[in-house]
Amino acid sequence: MSNGGGAETALSSDTEPSEAGTFGGVPHFFATIATLVAPTLTGVFVNGYGYSAMFVAPTVAAFGGIPAMVAGKPGRRVKKSVEV
Repeated sequence: MSNGGGAETALSSDTEPSEAGTFGGVPHFFATIATLVAPTLTGVFVNGYGYSAMFVAPTVAAFGGIPAMVAGKPGRRVKKSVEV
């Protein structure tokens, strides 16, 4: 299972080489946590609420996240001086 590491690693290395590990590691951390938690959480929902809960819960989460993505403001870019 891949988290799309190739393009992400190249982009983070080109964008800010000194922070490439952080830019690559943080998304991979959350992707790994989601990969570990999702099957267990799905099983809990299915056992507790039936098979249809497996489809309802992600739909509610997705539609709850849409306003956050629309209303979110991207960070302001700060230009750093580069010493040679």
